[in-house]
Amino acid sequence: MLWKEFDDTLFSLPKDKLLTALQNKKAYIIKRLNTDFQKPWFGKNAKGDPVDLEDMTYAEVLNRMVELMYVTHEERWIDVTLRNLTGDFIRRLEERFTHEEGKKSLMQSYKELEDPFPLVKNILDAYPAASEQLLNSQDIEHFLFLCGRFIQKPVPFIPIIDKDFQIWFKRDSLWQSEDLEAVVDRDVGRVCILQGPMAAKHSKKVNQPIKEIFDEIHEGHIMELKKRYYGDDESKIPTIEYFGGATIDKDATETVEGLDGVTLESEDPKKKVYKLASQVSGNPLPDEEKWIQHLAGPDYSWKRALFTSDVVIQGREFHKNSIRKLFAPRYNQRVEIDFPEDPERTVITVFSSRQGDIVPAVRASKQGDIIEVSLFENRTAENKLIKLPLLFKYIPRVGFAPIQEVMEGRNDRIKKFYWQLWFGSEPMPEDSSVTDVFKSENATVDAAAISEFCHSVGNRSEAYVEKVSRTISHSPASFGMVPNFSGWQSTFGTDGLCDCRRMEEYHQSHLPQIHRW
Repeated sequence: MLWKEFDDTLFSLPKDKLLTALQNKKAYIIKRLNTDFQKPWFGKNAKGDPVDLEDMTYAEVLNRMVELMYVTHEERWIDVTLRNLTGDFIRRLEERFTHEEGKKSLMQSYKELEDPFPLVKNILDAYPAASEQLLNSQDIEHFLFLCGRFIQKPVPFIPIIDKDFQIWFKRDSLWQSEDLEAVVDRDVGRVCILQGPMAAKHSKKVNQPIKEIFDEIHEGHIMELKKRYYGDDESKIPTIEYFGGATIDKDATETVEGLDGVTLESEDPKKKVYKLASQVSGNPLPDEEKWIQHLAGPDYSWKRALFTSDVVIQGREFHKNSIRKLFAPRYNQRVEIDFPEDPERTVITVFSSRQGDIVPAVRASKQGDIIEVSLFENRTAENKLIKLPLLFKYIPRVGFAPIQEVMEGRNDRIKKFYWQLWFGSEPMPEDSSVTDVFKSENATVDAAAISEFCHSVGNRSEAYVEKVSRTISHSPASFGMVPNFSGWQSTFGTDGLCDCRRMEEYHQSHLPQIHRW
């Protein structure tokens, strides 16, 4: 209704008269924005009164940005680009109030704004003048520039009434109908949900409440499903843990018959043990899809969700599910499933043969709603097994994507794993800087190392095979990782590359580019 009013009374005016009309009705426009529109007026002082940007302190601007762009009750930003916008203003604030030469910024990463309140408090405590100093003219222009950038989601507020007011008002002004929790004050009266032709066809009541409309759609869907699939008999409706994924073939998931290269060595209610074919036997490995379906089991559970979901949610992004690659069949594997009939207690462990020993390679288990997928390595000076734990939330109600990775502390867990892999039991420094200098012993590259590396990664070029008539005189470019490892005092050497191929596959498609194997 406000949009219609402004179209009739303001935006229909000639451009040379619009700015004058806006200034004459400024107080009225601000009042209506703050009560009736998705985008409120940005300017607000510490007392809660509407003001212009030039009448706000740096602290008031920062607090207002968080107030309008961070959805507090859901602990998230409306969009990650708006989080970064707030970070850019914090950098400007620090530039204005920092007087010490070489002082580090209090905000080192945008990710510190995932929970903005502690960081904002630290910033304002460190720079008390920010709560007294009004924005200067250059920083007002800088703030408006930040708000108008096209590299980010448009800001959900009106920062200024100027010649571009119609753009500020109308740009991206309907998205709130798809994110009602982000609406100011959670006031549905601010939201415009467009009614398409199909909706209009079925609108037969005047002033029908939206709850009633949605209830009719919801109940109508249920009624049609019961008629179509269950003959309108509710007793025939099964109960399952979640909806989603491909239809389960019970015969294929309950038996190993028909799976090439798999032997069921032992079976009881507490444990199943499988042995996969050895490479020297010449027997083929089982079909990957059939093997994964068998591990997933005959019912909808966390196992099936983990192994067969198409995507895994990381934060607000969808990524291809690469977990199944960790459990793909490989030669000489031993697979143990503890408590196979009880999904809440099931533990699936894959063992591999390494230097004649049978050791864990990857394990999946569940505690409460958290799934832990652990990758194991024993390439350390102490020959001790270390693990990389990847944590996931199991959310059955999100049937199309019930696996969500736990991002909190994720990078720290990965860094700790690499530290143990390279440096063994040495204590890991918690406050290392990217500018710190690390020194190590000299390393020598010889022909044997190049030959061994090429064998490990499958490089069969004749140039890297030592013969009586000639020696290896150069290395492939990919060998650059080996002296790099040596420079970091790596403890597992080039022979670790073959056994780390499982991790390589997972890292290439899933883990952040902290390091590539």
